[in-house]
Amino acid sequence: MELIPNPLMVLLQLVPFLATAFALNKIIFQPMLAYLEARDAALADGKAKVEQTESDIAGKMEAHEANLATARTEAADLRASARADAQIVYDDKVGAARTQAESEVADAVATIAGEADVARKELSGQTDVLAQNIAGRVLGRAVEA
Repeated sequence: MELIPNPLMVLLQLVPFLATAFALNKIIFQPMLAYLEARDAALADGKAKVEQTESDIAGKMEAHEANLATARTEAADLRASARADAQIVYDDKVGAARTQAESEVADAVATIAGEADVARKELSGQTDVLAQNIAGRVLGRAVEA
C-alpha cells in the first residue's frame, strides 16, 4: 500500500471532476444565482413601491382628515347659526302670540266686568222691587222706597 498517490491517477480523476464542476457552474449555478439576484431586486423594488404607496396613502389620509375636520367645523357653525336664527324666529312668534293672548284676555276681562256691572245693576233693581213686595206682604200694606 502506497501512502503517496499516483500522480497520473490523481490527474485522471481530476479531469472529470473539473469538467463536472465547470458544467454545473454553467448549467445550474450561474442561472440560479441570476434568478435569485433578479428576485431579490424585484422584491426590493416591490418593497420600495409599497413604502412609497403607504407614504402617499398616509399623506392623503392626513389631507382628508384635515378636510373632514374643516367640514365638521363648518357644519357645526352652520348648525349654530341656524339654531340662533330659529330661536330668534321662535322668540318673535311666541312674543307676538303672548301679546295677542294678553290682549284677548284683557278684552275678555273688560267684557266680563262690563257684563257683571250690567247684571249687578239689573239685580239691584230686581232686589229692590222684591224687597218692597216682601215687606208689603209682611206688613200687609204697600211699601215705597
